[in-house]
Amino acid sequence: MARVTVQVEIDACDACLKKDGSKVKAEGTISIGDKLWLVCEEHEAKFVAFFVDALGEPEESE
Repeated sequence: MARVTVQVEIDACDACLKKDGSKVKAEGTISIGDKLWLVCEEHEAKFVAFFVDALGEPEESE
């Protein structure tokens, strides 16, 4: 039986790639205007905290 290796590309966190080149799986997104970043759970929480600190909690939309 032949051994087969399959390489699967993941959507990597843009912040982790920028920080140290690591390919951590992106679990969420952050978007501002027409810009979109893929982020891991850790960076999503960090960036959301920055925005809440700067802008306050967003109003709930119905």
